[in-house]
Amino acid sequence: MLRLMLVICFCAFAAVLSGASDAAVDPAGRILSVHAGDARLAPVRPVAKRLRPVTLAQQMDGAPGTRYGPQAAGDDAAAPTQTGAAETTGQMRWLRVREGHVPLLGAIALSALVVALIVFRIVRGRVRIEAGRSGRTIVRYNIVQRTVHWLLAGSFAVLAITGLFLTLGREFLVPLMDATLYANAVQLARWLHRAVWWLFGFSLLMIFIFFLRHSVPMLRDIRWWRRGGALHRKGVRLDASKFDGGQKAVFWATVMLGGLICATGVSLLFPFKVELFGTLARFANATGLPQLLGGPLDTAYAGYTEVQLAQIWHTILSFMLIAVALAHSYMRSLGMEGAAEAMHTGTVDENFARERSNLWAESKLGKAPADNAEPGPPH
Repeated sequence: MLRLMLVICFCAFAAVLSGASDAAVDPAGRILSVHAGDARLAPVRPVAKRLRPVTLAQQMDGAPGTRYGPQAAGDDAAAPTQTGAAETTGQMRWLRVREGHVPLLGAIALSALVVALIVFRIVRGRVRIEAGRSGRTIVRYNIVQRTVHWLLAGSFAVLAITGLFLTLGREFLVPLMDATLYANAVQLARWLHRAVWWLFGFSLLMIFIFFLRHSVPMLRDIRWWRRGGALHRKGVRLDASKFDGGQKAVFWATVMLGGLICATGVSLLFPFKVELFGTLARFANATGLPQLLGGPLDTAYAGYTEVQLAQIWHTILSFMLIAVALAHSYMRSLGMEGAAEAMHTGTVDENFARERSNLWAESKLGKAPADNAEPGPPH
């Protein structure tokens, strides 16, 4: 816990040095412009006053005059421009999904996961070392691996907290907070979120490099899952190398979700400059899979469509990775005896290693003495 707090403090210090800037709102609801190194807030005219009225028919029909941004894929416009109306039907649909459906479903899913973990703890209890502690330890992770792990955990904690605040704060916290306090908190959250992402991306890459060779899926991992994984009944031995099936699943979920979150985040940092979804669509079409499933994907996206898709998927993927992190954090700390020591001290008890990573333990310690444990089903 101390290491995690130190990492979070380091992330906050990096935010102060970054000098990132963004826009916030004042207590009256006006948009404020904030410039790096300048504490003054310059009020900007509300958008609604700068847009001429549009009829309901124009909104429903999505007339050309109701579009923002480039009117065709080949336009050179680098930023959205107001060409007649404030919103189209598609933009209002995006707003409902972005501000309503996704945050609500994400909050419900995370709440359900927390309740499930609590119920699991009450019903199953903590997974114990069956043979008890031996008093002897074996080195599992070196100092570099542990440092990178805690950098990833600390940076993601900052990103998750600030991201949840920015996503759910308007709905749940505005009624409970002073308007000025909330406006300042929004500005700080955006500042931290933009300052820490690079640390998350760097540590994620290092995790991938360090642990890839231990995370290659094997047939024994399927057997591990079929027999209950880490929750198998007492006395049953399940073959596992340094990483068992559950740890491999967490590794690949973290790498893939984290990588996609970084990609969508970069797209949002450089809007109308990074063509993420068009590039992914062209890559998918090149594989031939979309054609087998009904037809090629559309590869021509207007600039604002790229931004909208990036915002929605950034939020969805983030909720998914938060869920993975919560489940992993519980199982490797409160849920399983002896597991947390691996990332705190770098060592684990020998009996823990033999029960959870028997193939790896045997390669380091040799065969365990015969005991009376019940053998598992034949492979």
